[in-house]
This record gives sequence, structure tokens and C-alpha cells, in this order.
Amino acid sequence: MIEDSIIKQILDGWAASPTLPSPGSTQRPLPSFHDAKEVFETVFLASLRREEDRPISFSIVIATPSDIHDPSPRYSREFHPFTTIVPFTIESVTKLAPAFDPALSSIAVYRDPSTSKLRCWGIFDYSPYSPLRNERTRFRPDLFTLTAREPGTIQVSHMDRNVGLFIDGIFHPAVPTPLISRSLGGYLIQSLEATELWQRYNTSYWHIYSRGLEALLSESALWGHGAIIVLLPNKSPAVPEHLISDGYRIELGNPLRACFKEMLETRSVAPQLEIELLNLNSEKAALDSLTRLAHLSTVDGALILTRELELVAFGAKLHAGIWEGETVEGSNRLGNTSRMPFDVRRYGLRHHSALNFAAACEGSCVFVISHDGPVRAFIRVNDTVLYWGHRTASMFIDGA
Repeated sequence: MIEDSIIKQILDGWAASPTLPSPGSTQRPLPSFHDAKEVFETVFLASLRREEDRPISFSIVIATPSDIHDPSPRYSREFHPFTTIVPFTIESVTKLAPAFDPALSSIAVYRDPSTSKLRCWGIFDYSPYSPLRNERTRFRPDLFTLTAREPGTIQVSHMDRNVGLFIDGIFHPAVPTPLISRSLGGYLIQSLEATELWQRYNTSYWHIYSRGLEALLSESALWGHGAIIVLLPNKSPAVPEHLISDGYRIELGNPLRACFKEMLETRSVAPQLEIELLNLNSEKAALDSLTRLAHLSTVDGALILTRELELVAFGAKLHAGIWEGETVEGSNRLGNTSRMPFDVRRYGLRHHSALNFAAACEGSCVFVISHDGPVRAFIRVNDTVLYWGHRTASMFIDGA
């Protein structure tokens, strides 16, 4: 059913994916091609099922008893074996899926040597991932993991590392986020340097800000409507009204800035337990605000934000002349670029609007999210528009 070449791409991508930079996070051996193919096909077919007329989501990890008892990983993990045999079938996965949120648990599968059949034999539990913090108390297993996000879409991962996404019959390897200082992140940092939070907290602010921005893009992409998200330049507080019309405007202040500030301030003024409580509260408030903004981005038109992620308008129309200049690929994580030209003629109205606005409003950064997930960014630097394109918002698992 699934071509052997695709399974090979997935296994090669998993083998090539770097391990996480944390103690004890060594990558485990690959499963056999036969096991990987059978598990993947079952996961794919199960993802197309519905339980009580609702789509299902679930996570499957290929794990043998020797993987569970191996003492070499030094991270905290929690595994609960089934006391009864559960066959690994489309039907059993469909029934089990509602009981185990993939943000908190993965179903462990292995081939029983006595029967040569695949079976579900336990549950890995772990702490939920927060895009604003890079820490857990219980970790995902560093084993071959498949997560069904929506019908026919399968994420391949190990621990919190996203290996790639299978969608529309094609495997798309994950690429590093461009939100790093040698890439797109460097241009965003330049416009944040005049802000109070940057001047006071420097790169600590950028660490939280960039994760928040990724969370916003990821949440918007999950809705599948497609979107344009504009970050205005911070050189001038004036909104370029000649480039924006209509839309809806609500005075919300800037709750994200307040949340980020509280998260940064508590580390130096509170005892450890109080820090954790305050950070959890402010983190939840920040994620709630980012989710609300993502919802606004699904309204037809553009979501307009200040560079500090304060709402200006949503559902806005963009007006900019056609950009006749050069549009080329921006620098990658190593600071290098192929300068590959971007042929906007291959894309629809949303990409045209985003590119033209970025060209007309120098210093702005415009993200365009296609309805099937890819995210691209445009920013004008002098007489050139730079673009970054990637299938997944990050190499890390988003929201789960």
C-alpha cells in the first residue's frame, strides 16, 4: 500500500535526525524495514477511521522489552505494560485512541516472537510539551514514533525531535526553523533591540519570543484555513494605512508582552517554588493569547501585529503594488544561502499579497501559511526580498 521507497525515506530521515542536546538522549536503533512498514500502514489506515463520528489522533512507538529495560538512557521515563494481550490492528488502535492523548501518551508496539504478530503491549506516559519552555519532568521515548495528527497525516519523531511529516502521500523531512540569529531570526532581532524587554533581558527575551512566534505559526497552520500574518516594523509606531484597509480592530493592549515580562522577571526575584508557579501561570496566559491570535488569523484577510505581537487588525486587506525586484532564498542556519529565486507565479493570491506587502513595507516580516501546512516568510532587505520556506514550523514537535 505505502511504497517501499517512502518507508525507506522515513527510516533514512529518522537515522539522520540528530539526537537532542540533553543528557542521555542517545538515539536508539532503527526498527526493521518490515516492522516499520507494517506499523506505518496500520497507523495510516487507522488515522482514516472515526470513533463515534469523530476523527482520532494517537501516537504509536515501536518499543521492544529490551528497549524498556535498557538502563542507558538517563532521562526520566514512565512505562505501563498491558496485563492482557492487545493485538495491533486498525480496529484496536481505533478503540484505544480516545483513551490516550498523544500529547501525554504513546502506545508501545512490538512483534511478539512467539506469534510473529505485532501487538500493543504498554503505554509510555510523559509530560506535555510547552513551546515556551524546553523542559519536561518525564520525556518521550527516544524510539521510532508515529503520531496521527489528522486523517492521513502522520508525523515521524523521536523524543521531541520532529523527523518529518507524511501528508498527501509524500514524506516531507523536517527542516530547522529559520528563527535563529544567522537566518530570519537575525532580522527579527534587529527590530526588537530597541524594545525595553530586549534591552533588559537580551537573548533571554528572544528565546521566549521566538518560541512564542513559532507557537503562533504552528497553531494557525493546524486550523488548515491558510493565513497571512504580518509583523510590522518597529522603526515607527505608525500603521501603514495606505497598505491596509478594512479589517477588524480591537483594543486588547499587549497581554503577551506582560506575560513574557513576568516570565523573565520572576527568575531573579522569587524562590524556586514560587518561580515555577508564577511561570506556569504566565506561560498559560501567554499560550492562551497566542491561541486567540491564531484563531483571528483564520478570518479571511491578514492578521496584522506589531513586532512585539500586539494586535493591530485582523481580516484586513493588503494593498501593495506588484514587486518587480529580486526575490531570493534567505540565509540558512549556517548563514549560507543558495540565493535561489522565488517564482511567485507558481502560487496563489495569498503568496502574491504577502510578497508584495513585504516589499512595500520595508522592515515588516510577512508569514504566509498555506491551507495544507507549509509556512513561508518574506522580508525586504534593501533592494531584495528574502524568503524562507519550510514544511514544518520547527524540528521540534509542536503542541504535543
